[in-house]
Amino acid sequence: MSGPLRKTFSFPSDKVLDAALKAISELRFKIDSVDRPNGLINFKTGMSFRSWGQEMSLLVTPGEGECSVEIGKRLRFGLLDWGEGASIAGKVFDLIAKNTRS
Repeated sequence: MSGPLRKTFSFPSDKVLDAALKAISELRFKIDSVDRPNGLINFKTGMSFRSWGQEMSLLVTPGEGECSVEIGKRLRFGLLDWGEGASIAGKVFDLIAKNTRS
């Protein structure tokens, strides 16, 4: 994942933010901070066989009848994430989609 990944959802930003918090918790990542007024969540992943873990941020930006979610990351150690950041973002996006439907 060279830069932030972005996906658009056809739901209000507050519902998507709640779904994102639930998704991050379901994946058992550590939530460091939540800034609801600005739609920002900072979280950390655990170590894996691919990396020492990642510090990630998720930003929900409202739009006309939809909102976009952007996920970015910073490696804690090392120079490459070997695709782990994109994999994590994909899992979070999938769970957001699932959680907004329920």
